[in-house]
Amino acid sequence: MPVCEICNGKDFDLIATKIREGTGRILQCNNCGLIIQGLDWDYKQLENYYEDEYQRTNSLVSGTVQSPLEHFQARLQTIQPVFEQIHSLLTPETRVLEIGCGAGALLSLIKPHVAKCVGIELNKTFSEFINENLGIEAYSGSIDDAKFDYKFDLIISIATLDHLPSPYETLVTMRDLLAPDGKIYIEVPNRNEGLNHYIPSLRLGTSI
Repeated sequence: MPVCEICNGKDFDLIATKIREGTGRILQCNNCGLIIQGLDWDYKQLENYYEDEYQRTNSLVSGTVQSPLEHFQARLQTIQPVFEQIHSLLTPETRVLEIGCGAGALLSLIKPHVAKCVGIELNKTFSEFINENLGIEAYSGSIDDAKFDYKFDLIISIATLDHLPSPYETLVTMRDLLAPDGKIYIEVPNRNEGLNHYIPSLRLGTSI
């Protein structure tokens, strides 16, 4: 049984059984309203999922399994607004960490403006692509297990926290990796986004 990471409550409603990637369980805490994915997966299961099924069902080009290069090129077409949001935070001394960096499209835009940028990505083929082709440090695995001997001035997480088994633990890790005057930039899906808000039924069997 899941436990709410905000209020420690154990009373949840099942509000959706489909997610962006296919079948899933979306739960809402009846005490504080927190919405979580109720998959109960560990990082090994997540790693296997993102190496295989995620690539088949959540491609940036519908119906195709993209290579890391194809994913990188497709993502470059959509990531520019995020870069514009964070551009003012970048200086020649800035150290940047992106959690869930995909094939490194955003990091490639950031790199010319900063002292250092690093990526964390569960998909091994993506992290290898980043290391070998973009000249950017990328690590495959969980951010909660990452070890660095320096702090970051900016930590970025885009549509990643909602995929993790313990978002609270990851947020604590992000805080610990952050420099004293550093900033965190987070994007997560909106439960009340238009596609969900205007679909006739917002409960079981709907998408989030």
